[in-house]
This record gives sequence, C-alpha cells and structure tokens, in this order.
Amino acid sequence: MSTSPLQPAKDNAQVGPSSSPSTFIGTVPITARSWTQSEIVTIYVGPKRKAFRAHKDLLTAKSAYFKKCLEDNKWAEGASKKIHWDGEDDTVEAVEMMIDWLYGEDLTLDHAPWPVSRHVVDCYKLADKRLMYGFKNALVDALRQRLNRDDNPRYVTIDSLEHAYTCHLETSPLYKCMLESVVWGVSIRESIYRLGGPWEWRLSKALENHGIARDLTQEFAFGPRKNPATARGCCYHDHSDGPCCGLNNLEDDSDDPSDNDVRSSSASGNSSDTDA
Repeated sequence: MSTSPLQPAKDNAQVGPSSSPSTFIGTVPITARSWTQSEIVTIYVGPKRKAFRAHKDLLTAKSAYFKKCLEDNKWAEGASKKIHWDGEDDTVEAVEMMIDWLYGEDLTLDHAPWPVSRHVVDCYKLADKRLMYGFKNALVDALRQRLNRDDNPRYVTIDSLEHAYTCHLETSPLYKCMLESVVWGVSIRESIYRLGGPWEWRLSKALENHGIARDLTQEFAFGPRKNPATARGCCYHDHSDGPCCGLNNLEDDSDDPSDNDVRSSSASGNSSDTDA
C-alpha cells in the first residue's frame, strides 16, 4: 500500500497532505482550503488504540455515519472529536486504506496485505458499516483492476469468498464479483480442483457451507464463467446513496481477448496460489 497521507501520528504531526487538489463529493467540490480549515477528528483503532487523524469535513462529506455522529454534539463523538473502533473486524490496515481513499489518492492493491482479496473484504466491511459507498465502489474497482492482468492472471480464492460470506456480505456487489471470479478460476483450472487435485480440499471445505454451496452451484449453472474484470459499467457498485454512474447500459466485453489469453496460460493446471 502506498504511504498514507495520514499516518498514525504524534501530537505535533501534520494532518493531511501538504497540498491537495479539490475532491468532489457528488457535485459539490470539497476544496483543500475548505477541509484543511475544518476540525480534526481522531480515530482510535483496535485494542492498541492506534490513532489516525482526519479532517471532519472530509469524513462527514463522504459518510452518513460520520455526518450523524460528528455534526450533532449530542453524541460523545461529536463533542470530543474522538472515535473508538474496537471491533475485531476494524483492522488497522483497513483504516489505512480508508484514509488513502478519503484524501483522494488512487486506490491500489499492489502493496496490500496478503491475501489481497481477504484484505479487500475487511476494507469493504468497514466501509459497509460506516456507510461509505464511494469507498466500497473504489475497492471493487481496484479488485477488478487487479484481476484484469494478462501478464499475471489472478483470481479470487475460495478462502476469501468464504471470508466474505462469514462477514455477512453475501448480498453485496463485492460478493457477486468474487463469486464470479472464483467460478471463472475454477473453470479454467479445473484439473487442480477435481478429485485428487492439489486444491480439491479447498473446494470441498467451501461446499460444507450450505450457502456457499448454493451460490457456487447456481453460478456454475447459470453464471457467465468469465473474468468479472472484463465486465463494463458499474455492475458491481452500490449506489444506495445516490444516482448510478450511468454506465450500466454498456454491454460486457464478451469478446475481450484477455479471456482466451488467460485460459491458455492456465490450461496447464498450475497450482500456484494466484490470489487477487
């Protein structure tokens, strides 16, 4: 992950980047001048209370959760400008990724913790709990970009799909994207998942979960069996907070040659773990 513009800080540390372009929240520009003059909020994460600082105006503009708890001084968080996230699923790494997105950095998974797709699930759950729809959509886009690499084919692992299910994200667009990636990966690497194959145990373990077994069965029977990264538009976005991106009228890139390239490169049944 790239260096966060807001690292866990000492009291005298600079908050936010030294110079930042305007960030647009919907159609309203949140300029560097406006948010740098706002109050500072400290978020304490995990049992070790690692502290992250962010500008209140950015937090409230990008999350209904922050808007509710910070803009009304009836709540302790609004009065103290301190928020405590002690849940086991609120990881330091996920908050670091949130801060990167918050300050307008390009969201990349190139340096994310391994396994990457599991880290995406952790970040997505954090975003889902805090009503940060833009962050959720940016995470899905970053995952799809990572999947769409002809030089080094990657797939979402079955383990990460299980993690998404146990995190209660089975109805989310992220889960749909991950499910399609798993089925695509199994389809083109069938030899390593079949009976006696090196990854047979992974598939068998996943199928012990009745919900995942149902979803995989339906996807194998009726799904597209293609890399979800090649789908156009915003079909894996959550637009619950506003209008759609307007790209869903585009058709899938069904003739994308990358599908054939990846299928050829994977036909040998290489069992290396190419987690997305």
